[in-house]
Amino acid sequence: MPFSAWRRTGVKTRGKGDIHEIQRRQHGRLFILWILESDNHYHSTDWRTDVPGQVLGVDYYPMKRSGISYVDYSGFNLVTGCTPVSFGCQNCFARRMLAKFNPGRDPDQVLTNNAIILKLRREKFAIVGNKREPNTSRPLVFVNDMGDLFHRDADPASVRLFFDVMAFRSDADFVVLTKRPERIGEVLCDGRILKYIPESQYPNVALGVSVESQAVAQPRIETLLRFWHGRNLVSAEPLLYPITLKSWLKRLDWVLVGGESGPNHRPFQKEWAETLWWECGAAGVAFFAKQDSGYQPGTPLLIDGHIIHQWPMWK
Repeated sequence: MPFSAWRRTGVKTRGKGDIHEIQRRQHGRLFILWILESDNHYHSTDWRTDVPGQVLGVDYYPMKRSGISYVDYSGFNLVTGCTPVSFGCQNCFARRMLAKFNPGRDPDQVLTNNAIILKLRREKFAIVGNKREPNTSRPLVFVNDMGDLFHRDADPASVRLFFDVMAFRSDADFVVLTKRPERIGEVLCDGRILKYIPESQYPNVALGVSVESQAVAQPRIETLLRFWHGRNLVSAEPLLYPITLKSWLKRLDWVLVGGESGPNHRPFQKEWAETLWWECGAAGVAFFAKQDSGYQPGTPLLIDGHIIHQWPMWK
């Protein structure tokens, strides 16, 4: 696409350098191209064009809805690739997707794509037809489902800017999951005196941990609650052993439960989910039964014969 075909407007991104937004309409869709003119911590993508400067990314409106049952949108993968950290990583869905769509990519290679920061800043979300209506019209967005933002090889400066952009997007609520909560303070505090992240810093971001057994649930949840004082959740997926969350439910907002999917899915017992459902009900914590185990993802997980889909009442 020649340079002359784009309409160019200059914009600034919070003191991080001069970004030029270049627009073009084609087949009724608005395409956005971002060019970095000055040198800073951003890095170019593999986009090829005759436009001078470093190309940060390209995007178009509107965005598709997510196939993940508890959110309206998903994606925005600032960090892709990951390394196994516990038994639950054995049949990682994200690693399978990387192998499928990027066959030459090493899934252990962790890459940070700063174009996603600008994509998140500019993306349009629908305010009607969202899953939490009528309680709120704000969409719920699950970010970075193909990696871990707190991986040791992710660029911490980029992750902080990514969180800042989420906080700026007051028109949406965001969900982030990690298996590395011990790095929350290191990454988001940036060496400051803060011992924890207050809710006011990222009021519309829910940060949670993924757990598969009691052995990992205890250290991950306790570490999350120590460093993160904002909205939170626990994703017990894939749940591979029975667990109890009674010790932390007074401080939790949301519990997601699901079995493992895929050709090598491991055993899952509905009684484990039913136990968590009763614990959450007694504590007044929102509970979401995401999926049963099976070859295909999305197999309904029935609790006492019912589909239980609850969301926390975040203001």
